[in-house]
Amino acid sequence: MSNAAVTVTVPGQPVSKQRPRFNTTTGRAATPQVTKAAEARVGWALREAFPTVNRRSEFKVSLWFYSKDRRRRDIDNLTKLCLDAANGIVWQDDSQVVELHAWHVRGCLEPLTRILVEVVA
Repeated sequence: MSNAAVTVTVPGQPVSKQRPRFNTTTGRAATPQVTKAAEARVGWALREAFPTVNRRSEFKVSLWFYSKDRRRRDIDNLTKLCLDAANGIVWQDDSQVVELHAWHVRGCLEPLTRILVEVVA
């Protein structure tokens, strides 16, 4: 990826990252299926724009979440899902993101997530 900005659009209702659920029988934590499916959807959209993982650069990320309903969601959980989905696709780890901007717009006719990624160093 050059220094140019890359924008990716993920159609569909934005999903907040859910906390792991603990199985009291096994004592293990499991990621909820809704979160897994949403991360996979975002990941596939990113894979088309980023054929290789950038292991060295730092990034600036801007996120726009357009929700169909007017339900309130924590913007940090919406953001966390996208950053985690990009691990191993755009960057090696989301600790490479050094600047972050996010907006949540409610009541949109066409729900989607727009992700703008820029290399800063």
